[in-house]
Amino acid sequence: MSYQSEDIFEKLSNKYNIPREVIKTMCHHEFKVVKESMSDNKLPNIRLKYFGLFKASQIRKKKAYETELKKFKEGKPLTTKKMYEEFKQLQEQGLL
Repeated sequence: MSYQSEDIFEKLSNKYNIPREVIKTMCHHEFKVVKESMSDNKLPNIRLKYFGLFKASQIRKKKAYETELKKFKEGKPLTTKKMYEEFKQLQEQGLL
């Protein structure tokens, strides 16, 4: 964290009479949600007001798909029911 950010947190804390750590959490919370959502293999598109749309790269999507396919072949639970149904359908068609 840069000195400038800490200074801004301090000023906001004093202005609104809210603990500095609460201000800091409020500022970083949205990005924490983006990180957590992207870290599992669901890979949603996430829009943050004033910041824009966050999307997973094609490479990340491909890697997540391969990971889920490996889990499916090993009989392990998948991240989403939709992914399971998709793989099951491909398996029934003889494509897996």
